[in-house]
Amino acid sequence: MRISLWVLVACLVAACGPGCMYPEEWQRWWAQFEKPGSQPTANPRPEPKSAALRGTIGRKVTIEGLRFNRVRGYGLVVNLVDTGGSGGPEVVKKYLAKEMRRRQGIGQPAIPANQIIEDRDTAMVDVTGEIPTAAERGTRIDLVVRALGDDSESLVGGLLVLCELKRYAESPRGVISGKTVAIGKGPVFVTPFGRDEESATSLTPTVGMILGGGIVKEPRRVRLILTDPSYSSAQQIRRRLNDRYGSLTPVADAISPSLVNIEIPPDHRHRKKVFLDLVMHTTLRADRRFLETRIGELARETVHPDADYEAISLAWEAIGQSALPTVRRFYTHTSSATRYYAGRTGMRLGDEDGIAVVADFARNPASVLRMPAIEELGYAAFKVHPAGEVLRKLLDDSDVRVRIAAYESLRRQNHPSINTVSLNDEMVILDIVASDGPFLIYAQRSLQPRIAIFGSQLACRPPVIYPEPSNDSKSPFTLIRINADVGAEKLTILRFNRVSRVVSPPLSAPVNICALIKYLAGRPETDRNGQLRGLGVPYSEIIDILYGLCRSGAIPAILEVERPRVTEDLLIRRARERPESEH
Repeated sequence: MRISLWVLVACLVAACGPGCMYPEEWQRWWAQFEKPGSQPTANPRPEPKSAALRGTIGRKVTIEGLRFNRVRGYGLVVNLVDTGGSGGPEVVKKYLAKEMRRRQGIGQPAIPANQIIEDRDTAMVDVTGEIPTAAERGTRIDLVVRALGDDSESLVGGLLVLCELKRYAESPRGVISGKTVAIGKGPVFVTPFGRDEESATSLTPTVGMILGGGIVKEPRRVRLILTDPSYSSAQQIRRRLNDRYGSLTPVADAISPSLVNIEIPPDHRHRKKVFLDLVMHTTLRADRRFLETRIGELARETVHPDADYEAISLAWEAIGQSALPTVRRFYTHTSSATRYYAGRTGMRLGDEDGIAVVADFARNPASVLRMPAIEELGYAAFKVHPAGEVLRKLLDDSDVRVRIAAYESLRRQNHPSINTVSLNDEMVILDIVASDGPFLIYAQRSLQPRIAIFGSQLACRPPVIYPEPSNDSKSPFTLIRINADVGAEKLTILRFNRVSRVVSPPLSAPVNICALIKYLAGRPETDRNGQLRGLGVPYSEIIDILYGLCRSGAIPAILEVERPRVTEDLLIRRARERPESEH
């Protein structure tokens, strides 16, 4: 009987899976086996010091679904032209061959799947990604692709064909089974950085990213788990959240005594963490006298030097408009932290004067709160003009980080200071940013191939030579060569065709960087005069060209590249998991 009991315990643990219980819950669950017939007892949490946390929903629940959901699959990268390989686990080859036969159109001429996989123009790849909290169906995510065979030389210029992604699991057979939660496809981006001798990392052409190439098929659910299950408590939480945040559609649904499903409301679609923070700082009681008392307690606490400003701000915001008269009193407080968080609360609650407070911090180079203030202004959905005007002026700032943060915030508002152009079938985006500051190029490495040019008049200064002879042998990006003599008004471009192995005749290209990027990335079509409108150069190679020309001084600009938002362990293949949540 003892053996059967432990077998049952092991089965239950395996069925639950990692992340199902929190440490306190595990303690209570195991305690019931210490004495026959005993039941787990609730361990009350210590009373919080801050009034911002007392009596809140966050004291009664934990959140399930905050951890990024790792997904994995196998796919085939095509269009490699002799840089692929047929190496890789045999079981993966069989899996891909089976998938290719399953997808083959009826009546279409069939190329044997094994022949395609064995071709040097293709490479089998391992594909990984992370689905964020509360992801909706259709949400796009970045993917990391890694060639499986040692004989593969490079994924540069490759295209990942449709790949099914399933929840991450180490399978002893090498192939993952289970429900498909996302699909992946798109052009491979191989970073051009890291081939320099002084670089801390080395260029690995067999590892790349598909920017925004993962498409979520199954939405991720977020749930509140009651630490002390009670149907009446679950219903109370449901009513409170729907009354406070569900003016358009319900945001909470109590499905059991221990579970409350949460839907992110439309006005928080782009700030899901903020909404979940508000949920955790919302009180169960909502009567007027209680809330007035709570507002006063928070006001007394916010002037304390060791106050938890973030928690107080969220608690005020969770109360709503009735907190505004008290919050406004702190817009001019001597403490900068008190002043900022009061202004942020007011701004989020729709107070235009709150924008002015946050804007003061965004303009202040000496403030440690400058960067969060700039980001916050980008979410000012109401009275956009005051926030947009402040951000527009910051595009000319002397601090590169400030300029980029202001640009990203203005982009959320579709501000007229940014002219956006879609360039090709890869959906490469060019943003031309109106700025009188020093010339700056910003390249995006997440969700979408995107280049921002600060200053529409940025141009090459001949002499120009790309690639530099010293870097030519280290670069997998050698399909384009650019030259211009001193005083030249046009650039001369030669393009090597990987398929035909023929070099194009000299092509003329503009020295203006915006026009040059349009020409490089544009669809390879001819105009009425028979002149090429574009070369269809992949995003990876365009970034390498800009990097090389900025490095040599031919482009008088700073090139800044976004740090990829996929976790570093996806790129370097570590098995570490992210922490669940700070809640």
